Amino acid sequence: VVGHGYDESENYVVVFDKGTITVLNKPEEGDVINGFYITNNAWALDCIKNGNGVAHKFEEGDYLIATFTGTRADGSTSTVDCYLADYRASKEADRYYLDTWQWVDLRPLGKVKTISVSLSGSDTGSFGLNTSAYFCMDDFNGERVIAEAPVQVAGDEIDLSEFFTFDDASATVSYAFADALSEELAQNVTLSADGRLTVKKGYYNSFNVVVSATQKGKIQFLNIPFDIVDGINGVEDSSSNVAGRYNISGQKLNARQKGVNIIRTTNGKTVKVGVR
Repeated sequence: VVGHGYDESENYVVVFDKGTITVLNKPEEGDVINGFYITNNAWALDCIKNGNGVAHKFEEGDYLIATFTGTRADGSTSTVDCYLADYRASKEADRYYLDTWQWVDLRPLGKVKTISVSLSGSDTGSFGLNTSAYFCMDDFNGERVIAEAPVQVAGDEIDLSEFFTFDDASATVSYAFADALSEELAQNVTLSADGRLTVKKGYYNSFNVVVSATQKGKIQFLNIPFDIVDGINGVEDSSSNVAGRYNISGQKLNARQKGVNIIRTTNGKTVKVGVR
């Protein structure tokens, strides 16, 4: 449906239902697969939008889902699901089908020897799925695109919506940590369903978190670095080594401000200083 592969590439894979991907680089123990980019096949999307002699046009409650089942060396399995179309929401603005390349994270499968692919959906008859059972795949085991936020120097609540641009102002946006947090971070950093990221008061440290924002099946990733310091490190008499300047609320300053400034220096350090 995009008209080309991911990132304007000329080549991509068209996948039919019930295929198997074999991990060849480590066939005995298996390997962790990062993920890949996915989108709808044009024929399948035509079924979703218009129906045909067998498949019906999608309405509220309908869906088409691709399931990826990883098999580990010990024979155990785990799955990752990706909705190619999802009309289950009661809110019409939240119903969607994929028409762009979107990242599918396969790391939760763990070290796998094979990944089997299957398609299922709401439009199923006595002979199986009526919707055309195809989708498109590209950049298998590649890397997701992660945007970079400015360094945050204060632990106050952050509204993540300020960092993302969405296509539909009326559709729901869901936020999540895109990568697992360490035990220490999990105790000190929280993210609410409406995109409020908060660092526990009194937690002074340098760290980063990767968050995701998803709307109508389209996902964006953002890395947010934090460099939170405690205490006054001295009095600033010169601005020659300053790479960034912020007030105690974490707002960026264009010039020295009398009182307490938080400074990110040219050598990568973050210090809290008094300005005369």
